[in-house]
Amino acid sequence: MTAWDRSTWSGKSVTVAGLGTFGGQVTAAKFFARLGAKVTVTDKKPREALEVSLNELDGLDIRYVLGSHDEADFTAADLIVASPAIPENSKYLQLASSAGVPVTHEMDIVFQLLRAGVVAVTGSNGKSTTTALLAHILGKCLAASGRKVWLGGNIGKSLLLDAASIPPTDVVVLELSSFQLEDLGTLRLSPHGAVVTNLTPNHLDRHVTFEAYTQAKRNITRFQSSSDFLVLNADDPALKGWEKTEAKVLYFGKFSPQSREGVYFSGRSLVFVSNGSSAPVDVPKGWRLRGEHNLANLAAACAAAAPVGVSLADALSAAEDFRSLPHRLEYCATARGVEFYNDSIATTPESAEVGLDSFTQPIVLIAGGYDKGVDLSQFARKAARRVKALVAIGKTGDAIAAAARSENADLKILRPTAFHEAILAAYAEAAPGDVVLMSPACASYDMFNNFQERGDIFRKTAGDLACQ
Repeated sequence: MTAWDRSTWSGKSVTVAGLGTFGGQVTAAKFFARLGAKVTVTDKKPREALEVSLNELDGLDIRYVLGSHDEADFTAADLIVASPAIPENSKYLQLASSAGVPVTHEMDIVFQLLRAGVVAVTGSNGKSTTTALLAHILGKCLAASGRKVWLGGNIGKSLLLDAASIPPTDVVVLELSSFQLEDLGTLRLSPHGAVVTNLTPNHLDRHVTFEAYTQAKRNITRFQSSSDFLVLNADDPALKGWEKTEAKVLYFGKFSPQSREGVYFSGRSLVFVSNGSSAPVDVPKGWRLRGEHNLANLAAACAAAAPVGVSLADALSAAEDFRSLPHRLEYCATARGVEFYNDSIATTPESAEVGLDSFTQPIVLIAGGYDKGVDLSQFARKAARRVKALVAIGKTGDAIAAAARSENADLKILRPTAFHEAILAAYAEAAPGDVVLMSPACASYDMFNNFQERGDIFRKTAGDLACQ
């Protein structure tokens, strides 16, 4: 295993490929600069698009190649630290491989440095809320024993600068994407605890097939041992066969008499099933997250907390003051009696359908965006039956509009070209008591840098309308 210390990397050439705006690559650049490496940061995006990330690196001795890549930075380096967004078949990573230059990733290094136990969450939908909720529960329940909980991965900050100093008695909670898990598979590493919220087709623009996407996700449990644990969604047929693992398996989902060991929801209660017996505990009155899917997220977090030593009653008590994450069915404002909800994280049709199911009020829906290669027709037809008006945006807007029209010829469909215009159009269609829901079912890259930027603009516009 590679040694990640100054004696190994001082004076060596390290290329950080793909700076981006999420923070992991920024931290990787800081990490190797502090080890005395000759760091080159390269990104195809121009400097102005990376200003926030570049500001964080201000003052460090780093060479920048922006707006394009130089092949020599990949063939003459001692190491490439690639963004997980860069596919393995990238021309530049292939050049590095041919030149014998090793390629690693920020999360790979974090895993190699950590001595603390890791509980990681993945899935196609719900993983961010489940991850944050689990960290919240463990943080409150373990504090009395002096154990600290660290939150990282796709949510929170990069843990790369802290990983080596985190005590073995602490707990690290990570959200891991299929891209990150694809990379960890090459290291034959899986976390001590794994949670899989669900599995539906996603990122087929990268993985091409659902099978390849599934195989990447399965690395979260592939290398677990009998001392580890795995939490699976009992209601997801796509996870059938995942229980064939050396790890201890727990489940979550809707309660039934045949429920296997785990945590399940039934109405406003959660039930811990173990050794054939069950003990229901009411969801606390302070629980504010909308929708049945968030009860499933709560059950998943409680199931994952159990092997760490947290009882269901204590977990639910700790969860009472948890609030929805930004961009996840986030209430933004009320204007003229119209409520605005930002669900920008809903970048799959399945997650957007969950958003639709979370309201009983009439909905004016904003949907569409970057085309990831998934089938949007079922979502569009459901939207056509459920909403009072559809505002279709982005590259997939025409396809969503056409599928919705085939289901409901009378549905009012608007097709604005600008996002701000889309929000105003949705507001104009809504009446007092309605909901304007931005649940796109698609990624944001055709119009924005990321889903956060899309959600931030929606939130600000909603707030401006409320102040008029």
